[in-house]
Amino acid sequence: MYDQFVNRRTPLRVQPFNPRTTTAKLRRLLSPRWVVKRVVATAYALRNPDAPWMAASALAHIERWLRREHLVFEWGTGFSTPWLAKRAGRVIAVEHDALWHRKTLSTLREKGQEGNVDVRLVSEDDYIQQIEGFADGTIDFILVDGVHSAPALAASMPKLKHGGMLVVNAAHLILPSDSTTPSARSRTDGQDEALDPAELVDLMRWRLKWESDGVNDTAVFWKP
Repeated sequence: MYDQFVNRRTPLRVQPFNPRTTTAKLRRLLSPRWVVKRVVATAYALRNPDAPWMAASALAHIERWLRREHLVFEWGTGFSTPWLAKRAGRVIAVEHDALWHRKTLSTLREKGQEGNVDVRLVSEDDYIQQIEGFADGTIDFILVDGVHSAPALAASMPKLKHGGMLVVNAAHLILPSDSTTPSARSRTDGQDEALDPAELVDLMRWRLKWESDGVNDTAVFWKP
C-alpha cells in the first residue's frame, strides 16, 4: 500500500486547494539543493550511457525482477528499449515520434537486438489503441514513458498480469505525491486530469516503490 512506501502516507489522497502550491514548486526549482541533485543525476547518466533515463534505484528494482521469458510493453522508445530487450523475452514498443523511432531502430541494429523487439511507429490518434489487441492479464511488464502518459497508464492496468510490474516514469507529473521534486503534483493538486479517479483508487491497492533522484520520480507498481 502507498502509506508503506511514501512518507508512510497515501500520496494519492487529494487535499483541499492550496494557493501556495505553485510558489512552493518554484522555490524547489530554484533551490541549491535541486541544482546539486541535477548535477548528481547528470553524472550518473554520463557514467551509464546505456541506462534508461529514470531514477537509478527504480532501475535496480526492474533489473532484479525482469526475466527472459517476460513479455514487455513499452509506451515510448529510447535507451530503455534496448535495455529492456537485453533482459526480457519479447518487447513491444510504441512510438509516435518518427525521429525517436529511427534512433531506436538504429540503436537496436547496432546492438544486434532486433530479434525480440517490435517497434511500432503510430500516430498520436492511434497511440493508446496499440495495447487493446492484448487480452487482459497477459503482459508481464509495462513501462509508461511516452506521450499521453495518463491515458497510457489507465489502459495498461487491466492488461497487466496479476503479480506483474508496471513502471511509470516521470510519475511526479501524473500522480499526486509527497515528492519534493520540482514540478511534482502535490496531494492538493491531485492526479493528472486524464486519469479517472476510479483508476486512481484502484492503483492505491497496488504495492508501490516510489523512487526519486530529486530530478525525476519513477513509480514501480506490482499488480495484486
